[in-house]
Amino acid sequence: MESPNPTIKSLVFSQFLKCDLDKDELSDEYVAALWSQLKACTDGDSDVNSLLTKILSRFARSKGSLSCLYGDAALGTIHELIAENESARLRLYDIMAVTIENVEHSVETLSQKSLLDALLQDVSADDVLVRMNSLEILGKMCVSKDMLGLVTERGILHELVKSLERGIDEDGNIRDDMLTEMSWTSTLKFFVQFSRIKGFEFSELNGSLPILPLLRQAIQDGQAVDLQIASINCLAGFLESQKGTEYMLNEGKTLRAFVSIYNVESGDTRLECLKVISCLLGSEYIAKDEKLSKRCFELYHQLNNGRFIAVMVRDSMSVIEEISGACIELLNDLCQFDWGRRELSQSSMFMSLIFDRTKAPTARIKQWKYAIVTNLKNSPDVVELFGSKAVEQMRAYITQGAFYMPPGAIVETEF
Repeated sequence: MESPNPTIKSLVFSQFLKCDLDKDELSDEYVAALWSQLKACTDGDSDVNSLLTKILSRFARSKGSLSCLYGDAALGTIHELIAENESARLRLYDIMAVTIENVEHSVETLSQKSLLDALLQDVSADDVLVRMNSLEILGKMCVSKDMLGLVTERGILHELVKSLERGIDEDGNIRDDMLTEMSWTSTLKFFVQFSRIKGFEFSELNGSLPILPLLRQAIQDGQAVDLQIASINCLAGFLESQKGTEYMLNEGKTLRAFVSIYNVESGDTRLECLKVISCLLGSEYIAKDEKLSKRCFELYHQLNNGRFIAVMVRDSMSVIEEISGACIELLNDLCQFDWGRRELSQSSMFMSLIFDRTKAPTARIKQWKYAIVTNLKNSPDVVELFGSKAVEQMRAYITQGAFYMPPGAIVETEF
């Protein structure tokens, strides 16, 4: 291990990959030496660093990692690594994140040995980059209820709220500078990750942790476009969980702030907005819940000032594939709602889109159109809403397949 030759080091380290901590016993001497090497390796030895990290990460997944990797014999070296070498410290915490994700009660053990203290302190560091790195790693650790208790107990969440508030100037506006943008983006991202811990109550985001008012401000702040996009992504992250979706639909204010931006924005911002809408319309859970489905219907009427289907049909033919794919997928999402199918049946533009084979510029659009027709055909109210003639057209469409093209037809790219 002490050889200055990277090739020899790699050969030695590779032998550890044969070790399984759940079956084999690893000497304390070797464990301490591995941590020491993590501290000693330079950034230039990228292959050695990668192999060493791979070994330690593999050990970190095993049930025996708490007593082996973080045992008393290794504690001195680990604490030295935390105190002296920032680059290695980050790699150390990445390895700890693997342990927390895979080993039960690891948060309690690591906390009792004071191995998480420096990471939690870095969350409040004056250096924005240090704070961002610590939040990224802490976010990876947010996989257990134990971490929910630890972060809450240490007051980390309240400190993060204060850090966001410090980014607001005397006039109540978010400061338009890169450091503020970076700080807000990393903090909002962390709250999304933290909210996924089982047991987290979303109501806290509007109460003891006033994140949602700050999120609404970032969404509606048109000066910092990158921060606006990050805040929209944050909203989409909250909507990825069932509890988050339910809370946001009932809370209302944040989604109304989002709609006000969606209806006027274009380009990259609008594309991110479509992801938020997809989280709502693509939720089978919402479609089956009468109360939430009703709230979603109310929101739908606000989108594009009541012209949502017409705009989605138009943009599903966009030459920008990301836009066209997102829009046609949203039309398919509407098919799972009773009110969605009713709205689709009343749109002549939609009916023209799905039955006209020439209006499908890419294979992806053809597949989505086929999925839409299939979903509509299999719905219980298809005859009532679309009529028997349209149902016969759907049957023929399905029989012919997604990629059928009438003889002599010319595919349109926009209409």
